Amino acid sequence: MDFTFFKELQNAIAGEIKLGARMKSVNKENFKENLSILDRRFTTFVESIEMLSMDDRRKLAKRIFTYANKPENVACNAYCEIAKQVSGKDLQYAFATYTFVANKFIGTFANISRALDKLFIAKSLSVYNAQLLHVAVFGIIGDAEKFINFSTYMFDNIMYETTQHQGIRELPPPQKYRISFVNKYKTEFVSICQARLSNTDESIEKQMLSDPRPSDLNTTLVGENNESNLGFINVGKLAPAIRNMITTGARKFAIFRWLGEQWNILKHSRYLKSVKEKEWLETHVALLQMDLNNVDPNSDEYRTKVKIIESYNVMIADLDKKINTYIGD
Repeated sequence: MDFTFFKELQNAIAGEIKLGARMKSVNKENFKENLSILDRRFTTFVESIEMLSMDDRRKLAKRIFTYANKPENVACNAYCEIAKQVSGKDLQYAFATYTFVANKFIGTFANISRALDKLFIAKSLSVYNAQLLHVAVFGIIGDAEKFINFSTYMFDNIMYETTQHQGIRELPPPQKYRISFVNKYKTEFVSICQARLSNTDESIEKQMLSDPRPSDLNTTLVGENNESNLGFINVGKLAPAIRNMITTGARKFAIFRWLGEQWNILKHSRYLKSVKEKEWLETHVALLQMDLNNVDPNSDEYRTKVKIIESYNVMIADLDKKINTYIGD
């Protein structure tokens, strides 16, 4: 049995309790604010894609598949590769799996929000009063962050590659970090989708957030002797889905930093990104609708949409740069 996840967690705890380390904590209200912003980004993505009619989504899926025949269309190729792996309907209706899984996450955020008073019995969490349950919840947040970034970056690059006339692309090239992110996290994105499509994570989350929950999840990470309590956990009894969440949560122990002491610096950028991203996505969809309806790409209305997208590209990239200083990609 692969216990790599356990080692990841042990290393994360050791880093937090090492001699001279300053204790970091996550405030309940900060966690709640971040959850709300994350929920807003997911809702925006779903609503934006669903502004397209099913006929338009069929046309876009066909267009993506057609453009995937050229190797320079990296996003279209990645999209088709992922579609085949998740066995979704993405080659019939554009971004079908993406919106389905996004809605699953929105339901998860609601469940976490309802359980917030149980998760935060104290006003804040540190490695000294956190339980294994909290690491798993941090893992869910980590997967959600990765999923929504991947989805919006993919949509951005798909629009760039497919919105063209007579071989001329109408949109400015997306920021390079976006396609790099897609290439880097394709495998993890597929895993996240597969777990959500099979309802594995959803059923596990219900167990985690309800009473009684699996007893090992109640284990406090650090004991009164200032040493790890992981030796008391029956690792073999943990479901594979929970192990995956714990692995992601342990990697995101930086959450104690960016969602704790640095949140006041970070939250304005995260909130502003969610606002600008909404306007950016809606403009992309409006342009796509015009394009699918054969509106003249030289018309004033069409060119105005292109200019708006270009200005938002720059604004959102600047915000991403600030955010990634604290969170990473």
